[in-house]
Formats: sequence, C-alpha cells, structure tokens
Amino acid sequence: MSFNHYPWQRLYSQFNLPLHLCITAAEKRGISDEHAQNIHPIFTVSGLGELVELSSKADRMVQF
Repeated sequence: MSFNHYPWQRLYSQFNLPLHLCITAAEKRGISDEHAQNIHPIFTVSGLGELVELSSKADRMVQF
C-alpha cells in the first residue's frame, strides 16, 4: 500500500509497525468494527485482552 499522508501511516510503512485500534476507544468516538469501511485497513481492531497479552511480551509500548 502506498499511502503516507499521516505520520502513523509512515510509521506503518517505514518500520512495519503493527497498529492496533482499541475498540472501546473507537466506539466512544462513533467508530465501529461492524462498519469496517470506517477503519483504515492498516489497523488491527483490538481489545483490552490483546493489549495485556502484547504488552507482557514487549520491551516498550508507544501510546497516543
């Protein structure tokens, strides 16, 4: 995919970083995984359980 308009898109393409979208935070902002067209395809929709699992294996985490 060749789209680098936003800084997070550059992070994804330049460093191949996985980008997780918290479903709870998204739903609070009116974004639902039921309407996948509202979510950029480079994001993985995740919940708290996945965050806990991934953070237990990581040496650092960036959140914004």
